[in-house]
Amino acid sequence: MAAPLTLSTITSVTDLPALYESLHARASDTSSLFLSLTPLPSLLASLSALSTRDRSRSLPLHGVPYVLKDNIDLPPHPTTAACPSFAYTPSEPAFAAALLRRAGAVCLGKVNMDQFASGLVGTRTPHGPPVNPRAPAHIPGGSSSGSAVAVASALAAFALATDTAGSGRVPAAMNAIVGLKPTRGLVSTAGLVPAAKSLDCVAVFASCVADAAHVLRVLAKYDPANVFSRPPPPAFSLAAADHMPQEHAFSFGSLAKPDLTFDGDAASEHSYHAAVSVVRRIHGQQVTVDFAPFRDAAALLYGGPFVAERFAAVGRFIKDNREKKPEDFDPVVTDIVLKSEHIPAWTLFDGQERIKELVKLADEETWKNIDILVLPTIPRPVTVQEVRDDPVKVNSMLGTYTNFVNLMDYCAIAVPAPTIEGSSVPRGVTFVAKAFEESKILALAETYQKALFIKQPK
Repeated sequence: MAAPLTLSTITSVTDLPALYESLHARASDTSSLFLSLTPLPSLLASLSALSTRDRSRSLPLHGVPYVLKDNIDLPPHPTTAACPSFAYTPSEPAFAAALLRRAGAVCLGKVNMDQFASGLVGTRTPHGPPVNPRAPAHIPGGSSSGSAVAVASALAAFALATDTAGSGRVPAAMNAIVGLKPTRGLVSTAGLVPAAKSLDCVAVFASCVADAAHVLRVLAKYDPANVFSRPPPPAFSLAAADHMPQEHAFSFGSLAKPDLTFDGDAASEHSYHAAVSVVRRIHGQQVTVDFAPFRDAAALLYGGPFVAERFAAVGRFIKDNREKKPEDFDPVVTDIVLKSEHIPAWTLFDGQERIKELVKLADEETWKNIDILVLPTIPRPVTVQEVRDDPVKVNSMLGTYTNFVNLMDYCAIAVPAPTIEGSSVPRGVTFVAKAFEESKILALAETYQKALFIKQPK
C-alpha cells in the first residue's frame, strides 16, 4: 500500500501539480469509490489559484487533497447520496466545504457511501461497495465507506464524512485510520443531505490524530443561519495540549466482561484489552463502569421512535420514486426508511424523556468518576459475505458501541487498536467524552497513538 498522505507530507511536496496528477490517475483506476471525480484541469487550476495566496498565515490547508462523502454539497459536483435518482447539482457548497475551500484544501472528488447514510456496513449502494484496502474480503464500514477507503488508500490526506449512529467511527476501525466525531452542532450541517437532522454530525477521517484535529479547527465555526449549529462554551478549546495526560491526571471508564460483547471473536477481545493497557500505561486511572445507560440509549436509536427522522429526511422521495427506477434504490435502506413512517408520533415524547433520564443517570453514576470512556469501536470485523447473508443483523451488531453517542450528545474519536498476532484485520478503540470536551479525547488519542509504538506518518 502507498504511504499515508498527511498534512506534513503535503507541506514538504515541492511539485503539487505532479502529486495531483498521480492522485487523479490512481483515483480514476479505482472501482466503486469515486462517484464524481474532479477533472484534472480543474484540480490544476485550483492549485494555480492558490499559488497567489498567502500559504503560511491564511491558508491552513494550502493545497491539501481531500474527498467528500456524496451527501455533502460542493458544486459543480452533483450530490446523489448514492442514489442516482436523487441527484442534483447544488448552487452553493455546504458550510463545511466552503470553509475547507477558503482554507486552501482541494477536493479530489466525491465518494461512495451507504445510500442516504443509512447503514454501518458500506455495502448498501447501487454502485457496489468500495474495497477495503486493509482487508479486501471485509467490508469497509459505513455509511462513510468511500471517505475512509480514500484516506486508507492514500488518495486523500483527509476526508469529510457524516455520523448519525457511528458512520464517522465504524469505517475508521475497519480501515485502520482515525475518525473524529465532534459534538453535535460544533460543525455546521448546512448543505448536507440529512439522515436524521437532529443527530447528524460532520466527521473527519485522517491518517493521524493531529491531522484530524487540525481539520476540525478549520471546521469548528458557528453558523448562525443553521438551526442545529451551536456556539461552543467560553472555555472551549481544540488544543490537545490543554489536556495532555499527565501522571494520575485523568481517569477513564472501561467495561467489565459482562458488558462486553465481541460476537465470539477472541482477537477483538484481546485487541480491546491491549488498548486499555496502553491507556493505563500513559497514566490513565482505570475505572470499571456500567454500560447499561449507554446500551439502553443505543437501543432506542433504531428500536425506538428516533428512526422516524429518517423518513422525514428522505422517506417521501423514496415513496414517490422507487418504482420509477428500482435499480437506483437499495432495498434494505428502502425498507428501513419506509417502515419508520408508521411509528406513532406519541412515542417520540417517551423516547426523548427516556434519553434525558439515561443522560442524567450516566452523569450521576459514570461521568462523575471518569473523564473519558474507552470502548471498542466495533464488536468485531465483518466480511462482505456475512453482510450478504444477513444485512440487518450484522449492521445492528456493528452499532453496539456507537449508536448512543449522538443521542446522548457526546463527542468521540476512533483510533486503531493494537494488532493481535495471527490477525491482520484492523480493529479499533474509541474514546468518548461529554459535549464540547474534544480537547480531552484529542489529547488522549494523540498520546495513545504515540504509545502504540507505531511510527507516526511524516
